[in-house]
Amino acid sequence: MPFRDLREFMTVLRAHGELIDVDRYVDLYCDVGRALRKSNARSGPAILFNNNGTEIPLIAGIYSTRAKALLAFEATEDTIFDNVLHGLDNPIAPVIQTTPAPCQEVVLLGDDIDIRKFPVPTYSPDDGGPFITPGINVSKDPKRAFPTSALPLSDLR
Repeated sequence: MPFRDLREFMTVLRAHGELIDVDRYVDLYCDVGRALRKSNARSGPAILFNNNGTEIPLIAGIYSTRAKALLAFEATEDTIFDNVLHGLDNPIAPVIQTTPAPCQEVVLLGDDIDIRKFPVPTYSPDDGGPFITPGINVSKDPKRAFPTSALPLSDLR
């Protein structure tokens, strides 16, 4: 059974020692990048930065090692190939939500819309600035229009 949401996967990562919480302040300018480099050099855990100068926690490195990817696929080295093939042959049907999904619990409108509220790190001093790397996406049926005046925000808490 696939994970129902990111929170459920985070629980599994924690149970396997593959996710740590960092509650002390970590600056989005280069500190996140430094912490991830150190963790990756040791094939270490994913990191949840709870205090990053924004109201939204930042999770990073959830697929940075093969061990974490195997957890995501609910597989072992012996079963990963068959699991992936089975998934490709048996895609999960989309579910149309008739009520707001959890990722739409917080909606900002008008002047409250501000992308700077998101914890977007600058990973290296050589970067041109903060940038969003590939992450978890919540998608919808393109035939069902989402109001352009609303911006859904995921709350990881």
